[in-house]
Amino acid sequence: QNAIDKERTAESIEEVATALSQLLEKNGNLKELDLWGNYLCDDGVSHLVQGLKKDKTSLTKLVLGQNKIKNEGAKAIAAMLSVNRTLVTLDLQGNNIGDKGAIAIVKAIINSGNKTLTTLDLRGNNITDKGARRIADSLEGTNIALTTLELGGNKIKDQECLKDIEK
Repeated sequence: QNAIDKERTAESIEEVATALSQLLEKNGNLKELDLWGNYLCDDGVSHLVQGLKKDKTSLTKLVLGQNKIKNEGAKAIAAMLSVNRTLVTLDLQGNNIGDKGAIAIVKAIINSGNKTLTTLDLRGNNITDKGARRIADSLEGTNIALTTLELGGNKIKDQECLKDIEK
């Protein structure tokens, strides 16, 4: 019984995420979308961000905190960020994207030359010193719009690394 309920819930989340994706793709009026704590998980986020890859979206703020997003969801977000030119704020606080997911997101911003995203919240995502160092190294000497990168509540102990990121 419980496995069936979980499967139905996962299907429902994917259906809702797909519907939201289609809305984002077609609706040029929506500016902010707050989906905090909706258990979208990787599959739901992967469906959702498809709508943010289209030219017609005007979304500037996306809140996906506490959605159980892991590495695969972070990769989908990274792919979206490589083409999206409307998002200014992306809140991924309290997920579990880890080092690989965080690095993929930051590299997508850098490699695409994204000039719109100014705020990225990665607090509480199990990012370690290794991930923070890779982020710091990636950000060094870049010309992107990112002015706020939140990394509190992770597993980062290397204070020098955090100072390098602040530069």
